[in-house]
Amino acid sequence: MERAARLREESVMDLEIDFLAPYLERWQQSGALLTKRQVQEMREESMREIKADLEAKLSGLRAELRELNREIEAGIPDKSEENSKRFLAHLTEVRLGRQERYGEENLNKAARQWAQDQRIKKLTQ
Repeated sequence: MERAARLREESVMDLEIDFLAPYLERWQQSGALLTKRQVQEMREESMREIKADLEAKLSGLRAELRELNREIEAGIPDKSEENSKRFLAHLTEVRLGRQERYGEENLNKAARQWAQDQRIKKLTQ
């Protein structure tokens, strides 16, 4: 059962994300060619935005985890509620770890797309 869950998670995470689409869409519609400098600027902008999005997600998860841990440490009179908070804290830790791993992978995928995508070559010819 655990193996099936892991395989399902990996299959979902292996979806290809087109990191370039939002940046190339406007140029593809206009038919205008790009200079190498424009491509480099778009690449830098996209990488900044991907990193900022990743950091925002990580920051949110860290804040959520800190708050849960603070509540647990402060003491919760109801044992059932305490168990729920501990469970949520554990899930948040798992989500945080997963986000850190997959976030870094997505940054690397985006960098590879910028280096290898054929659409860029067509827009700069």
